[in-house]
Amino acid sequence: MKRSWALVVVVVAALLLILAGFLILTGGLGLPVKWELPPGHKGWVTVRYLDASCAPIEQRGLFLVIKVSDEGTGCTSDFLARKSRYNIFEYVNSDGSRVKAESSWGESEYRPGGGLLDRWFIGTKSDLKQSGSTRPPTPTEWSNQNAGVHPSDKNRKE
Repeated sequence: MKRSWALVVVVVAALLLILAGFLILTGGLGLPVKWELPPGHKGWVTVRYLDASCAPIEQRGLFLVIKVSDEGTGCTSDFLARKSRYNIFEYVNSDGSRVKAESSWGESEYRPGGGLLDRWFIGTKSDLKQSGSTRPPTPTEWSNQNAGVHPSDKNRKE
């Protein structure tokens, strides 16, 4: 009986690995993203892409890493391809230690021509309610971000 359960577990694990590989190869699943937040940040995080004045997205192991400023903003010269991704949000303390953010939710807005704007709220539902805003403030210089721009393959992060 134990042997048959072990076989079932092995078969299920193999099928899941094959499915994950298929999703990655066909473009349905992207690399996970680790968001590095300033210690104790609560509120909106907004990230803009394809900004030549910003650094490219760093990759550490399997994770793409996006660093967020004290103001809750980030930017990168790269573009994240439209794929399903796992996101993890961590506070990075001055001593390098990390603490997972208590909760987060948000959205990615893909704009015509290939633009992307990420918006995430870090904090509890109570924090969101106290903020008085269901959407982050978007600076006017971001309002037409990437309009008509199609990212080249060299700037696209899978």
